[in-house]
Amino acid sequence: MDPRNNSKAWNVLCWNISGLNAESMWESLKNKVTESQCDVVCILETKGENFDTLFIKLFCPSYFDSFCFIPSVGVSGGILIVWKGAIFDGVEVFRNNFALSIEFTSCHDNSHWVLTNVYSPCDTEGKRSIMDWFGNISMSDDMC
Repeated sequence: MDPRNNSKAWNVLCWNISGLNAESMWESLKNKVTESQCDVVCILETKGENFDTLFIKLFCPSYFDSFCFIPSVGVSGGILIVWKGAIFDGVEVFRNNFALSIEFTSCHDNSHWVLTNVYSPCDTEGKRSIMDWFGNISMSDDMC
C-alpha cells in the first residue's frame, strides 16, 4: 500500500504576524492557535532574533513545546515554526535566509512529511535571490 494514499491531514496555521514584540498580539495569536485546533504554527515576519520555550508560551498553548526558527535581520523578517511534540518529532532539513524546512514524523504511525515556511525578502537583491532559489528547486524522486 502506498503510504501517501493513507495519510492523515494535519492542521497548519500560517500567519504573517508583522512582529511578535507587541504584547497585544500575543493573546490574539494564542486564541487563534487554540480555536484553529492546529498541530503546527508557522509564523512569518516575527521580527525576533531569538526564541525560547518561555517566550513561545506567551502566544502558544503549553502543548506546543517544540520549535525551530530563523532570526530576523534587524527589524525585518524572521520565521518560526512551532509544533506539538506529543504528536510529531521534527527535524530541520533545510534553511536559508528566507526558508525553513522541517521534516515531521508522526509519533503515532511513523508517517512523515516536510513543511517549508517561506518569507520573501522585500529588497531587490533578496527578491532576486528567492526567485533564483525557486528556479533551481528540483523535486527528488522520494518527494514526488
